[in-house]
Amino acid sequence: MPAARTLRAISAAGMFAMLAMVSTPTRADVYECLVVGVADGDTLTARCGSPGLYEQVRVRLSGIDAPEKGQPFGTRARMALGALVFGRIARLECPKSDRYGRKVCSVWVAASLGTDRPAYARCGPGNGEAGHGLVVPGLRT
Repeated sequence: MPAARTLRAISAAGMFAMLAMVSTPTRADVYECLVVGVADGDTLTARCGSPGLYEQVRVRLSGIDAPEKGQPFGTRARMALGALVFGRIARLECPKSDRYGRKVCSVWVAASLGTDRPAYARCGPGNGEAGHGLVVPGLRT
């Protein structure tokens, strides 16, 4: 009997350890990039890195499900995202990737250029047209 009780205790401890590993949050990769393209209302392309070592990153906005190009309001969603982010510096916080290899990120857009510490505003869920989020006040870095 004591051996069976010990085995159950070890099994329970092992299950608890496995659950702790699974539920441990992962750290997000953080990038500071220039937004160089907008594919649709929830996908953009950013150029990250330093001159000569640039890397293009495809980004899916976390928490946004906008219409695709061929769907109703797809063009408006793409234009709205482009107006918010195209040609601007953005901070990308990317905890995961999707099945298409895009990074799924929270995107913070530089609210002002030409300062040594730009203020950021978040692109995310809100009350925008076609399911697209408005820029709301963000964190100051």
